[in-house]
Amino acid sequence: MPRTKPFQAALDEGLRVADLIHRNPDRFTGDAIIIPVQALARGRRGGLTPGRWKVLATIRSQGPFDSLEDLADAMGRPLARISQDVQALRNLDLVVADRRGRRKQLRADPRPILVQ
Repeated sequence: MPRTKPFQAALDEGLRVADLIHRNPDRFTGDAIIIPVQALARGRRGGLTPGRWKVLATIRSQGPFDSLEDLADAMGRPLARISQDVQALRNLDLVVADRRGRRKQLRADPRPILVQ
């Protein structure tokens, strides 16, 4: 598979999420989060893959979630994969995990995302 396909898929998903934000401006207020375009190209090494855009969109539209397990159940994806994706999103400051005992409540930063 050429290298451009994963990048294009990540960019397409990012544009889909950006459109969701644009159509619902009352849900996303404040300054924008600026994501460098290189973050799209990093793939599984902490970048914004299509799956991570979907995780972010799910947290933004249905969250906050009381645990990683709840998010994994809502998305129908394995817990281990969700955990990796959430950690990558936390590293990019797109998702916040507040500790609630042994669990982490997940919420998205409500600011719009700009890819530059």
